[in-house]
Amino acid sequence: MSLFGNKTIYFIDSENVNDNWIDTITDMKRSDEIRVFYTEKSANVSCENISKIAGGDVNLNWIKCFTGQNALDFQLVTDLGYSVAKGMRDTFIIISNDKGYDAVVNYWVIKGVNVSRVGVEVQNPKKPKKRTFSRTSIGKGTPLNPKTTNAKAVKKVPTQAKATDKAAGKAAANKSAAKSGTKQTTTKSTAKTSDKTANKTAGKANATKTSATKPADSSGSLWKRAPGNDDQYMAAVGRCISIKELNRFHMVLTNLFGQEKGTEYYHKLKDDKELRTSIAKKYISEKKLRLDYIVKMFLAYNKKGYKDAADIINIVNNKKCDSLNTFYKLLTEKFKEDKGRDYYNLYKGIFSILKDI
Repeated sequence: MSLFGNKTIYFIDSENVNDNWIDTITDMKRSDEIRVFYTEKSANVSCENISKIAGGDVNLNWIKCFTGQNALDFQLVTDLGYSVAKGMRDTFIIISNDKGYDAVVNYWVIKGVNVSRVGVEVQNPKKPKKRTFSRTSIGKGTPLNPKTTNAKAVKKVPTQAKATDKAAGKAAANKSAAKSGTKQTTTKSTAKTSDKTANKTAGKANATKTSATKPADSSGSLWKRAPGNDDQYMAAVGRCISIKELNRFHMVLTNLFGQEKGTEYYHKLKDDKELRTSIAKKYISEKKLRLDYIVKMFLAYNKKGYKDAADIINIVNNKKCDSLNTFYKLLTEKFKEDKGRDYYNLYKGIFSILKDI
């Protein structure tokens, strides 16, 4: 049984990948199914290659398609839609290098169905190139842009320090005046007032210094550092999406990295129990902080900066923002057409997750 439902169904575009798809399918379950869509234009499949899967207990179906421009593609997509209707909790994987399928994939992903496309990287005409993943140090990152730190607070420290010195100087002058014959009561009163002012001012200066050393977004946000590489971004997704909801995890990964790379990272995560356990430990429990984290994560990955993050979050939380159309309208009203459309394209694929994170 797959993580998403009863089985995984593979849809093979044989006109596009010939028989190079065979080595891309591993660890099939008894309930899984392979559907090979072919026409007279499809290359002949070698007996040697087909024996790799035919020898096992594999549910393999050959589907002959009508010919014509993009005819196989349309028939494959039609069969995909029919299969989704019968089992929405199943996993559906299109194996093809044709990126035209990505529009179909995104259509279903937005609706919460686990559909993806996997390309075949051919190293030579007979053997597909193996995909590899690097296990770099997950958790480390690079500091945020210095522009996002509390620069105003830093600038205030010297000003407060001057006020402290000035107040201390007044206190010393009053003590000197007392010694030279000024009324003792007046001097003591003035000195006390000056000392209180000095202590109060010093306290403010210390508080300002403390606030200046706090990380950016100290108002409750848990987003402190932008990840330094894609592995760390994958781990960051686990802070706002539960590892138990791998269909949503897959949706965020493909919208963050793109369809192909996102699916690769999904399979990496799916096949590594130790990695899933490690990522699950850092899940953020508070909804408000999860929303803040995922919004800033997408801004960071796309190098947009964080100055509009709060406004984007407010729009998502707006009760009127109950559909993609309204989301687009509110974004373009707030940020004007070009910028609003840019943010809309950034988040439209995970809009349902943002609303119910």
